[in-house]
Amino acid sequence: MPLTNVPIPPGVRSPRDRVLGLVQSLLDLGLPSLHICVTSRPEMDIRICLEPLTSLSISLHDQTGHQEDITKYIMSEVDVVSNQKRWRDDDKELVIEMLSEKADGMFRWVYCQLEMLRLCLRSRVRQFINELPDSLDETYERVLKEIHKTNQDYAQRLLQCLTVAIRPLRVDELAAGPYFRS
Repeated sequence: MPLTNVPIPPGVRSPRDRVLGLVQSLLDLGLPSLHICVTSRPEMDIRICLEPLTSLSISLHDQTGHQEDITKYIMSEVDVVSNQKRWRDDDKELVIEMLSEKADGMFRWVYCQLEMLRLCLRSRVRQFINELPDSLDETYERVLKEIHKTNQDYAQRLLQCLTVAIRPLRVDELAAGPYFRS
């Protein structure tokens, strides 16, 4: 029997119970050639469910190289933004320090904060850093709250399309959709 690999990426948005049930069902088949790779944020309920099922577990959060990569990325991006926005040196250092400290191993969280910082006035950098969201979910919630009221129905339809799409959609595909024409 050929080797079968089943990747389950973090983009799977099914309820956790269904995904974990799927993993358990696959393991119950007892196929020696079946390999399952589950990737996820290190949330406790997911760890508790998966630990008894795993033969090998690798956590990027526990890898020093991963955190070093995040810090290098932050430094590189902050250099660009701080030069464009003419930040003070102490603000630049604070941003690098706080983003590195609060990243918790999540490149996506860092990317989102940097994107919001690009829109931030120079005089508001410290305020922004002092009010950093604690999680990726909180970050997404803040982004959604920033959508202007007149655009909320449009954004809702767009997010619905992205949610039910069977593959990632390109911007031009979304713009061409009948619900998004002006």
